[in-house]
Amino acid sequence: MKRRQEIELLRVLSAFGIVWYHTATVGRDIAYSGLIAFLIISMYFSARAGGSSKTMLERARTLLVPWGIWFLFYGFLNLLNHRPYLQLDHGIVAGLLAGTSIHLWYLPFIFLVIIFFDRVKEHINEQTLSYVCIFLAAAILVLHRFWRDQSLAFNYPYAQYAHALDGVLIGVFFANCSALPRALRAAFISIVLAAIFIFALPVPGVGIPYLIGIAVAAVTLLPKWELDFDFDINWISECTLGIYLSHIFWLKAIKKMADINDLVLPFLVFAVSALTVWAFKKTAPNLAKYAV
Repeated sequence: MKRRQEIELLRVLSAFGIVWYHTATVGRDIAYSGLIAFLIISMYFSARAGGSSKTMLERARTLLVPWGIWFLFYGFLNLLNHRPYLQLDHGIVAGLLAGTSIHLWYLPFIFLVIIFFDRVKEHINEQTLSYVCIFLAAAILVLHRFWRDQSLAFNYPYAQYAHALDGVLIGVFFANCSALPRALRAAFISIVLAAIFIFALPVPGVGIPYLIGIAVAAVTLLPKWELDFDFDINWISECTLGIYLSHIFWLKAIKKMADINDLVLPFLVFAVSALTVWAFKKTAPNLAKYAV
């Protein structure tokens, strides 16, 4: 199937947003919308009811094998820097799920939710799944004041799981909402965006990231743009998982070598991560398919 270039571009921009969030001190709420868009894209391609499902083993090879490789890599770096291999302050399970570098929380989380919806979509049709997910997403956003502080008290990685849940639900809605009339789809998305604007906008890490992430994802995913760019975006979009996994290493390495301005650092880290992943995929494709 031909890749829709507008979606591949959104995937790249989402990865850059995550790098920006981890590297800069300015605009972090805007940057964090990259994670929301990344979540939505992940579910958009995996959670369509009635669609073919990969086996759990295939899901694990795609998501957990790279996670395991980088888990070992960052753990080794922790030992070299005289830090604990794995932080167990909140228990063994939390420590394992959070990983040897905190950004690794995403892969076991997205693996678990994809496996969950693989089972759910076998029993629920697209229309019902759309209604359930959009109503749950709106309710969670409206009621954020009752759960946000409690979720933060759970600490890593459970606080991240709670924060990411709405992105998952919106992604599942986007994957299945073609079963609904177009006007109803637009109404539901408008209601969710209004709920964010009214109830969650002032909340750091929630309002702005979700407002931007959902709006941009809706504009990109739902219309059938079928854009053709004059340049090839696929080579870098295929590197986004590797960029996500490796950028923390390059951030630490670059900061040790030089004092880089906050406005330059995200671009530099993103560029180095993208180029090294691309080179790895070109020179050692059989190994790279397991790691990045």
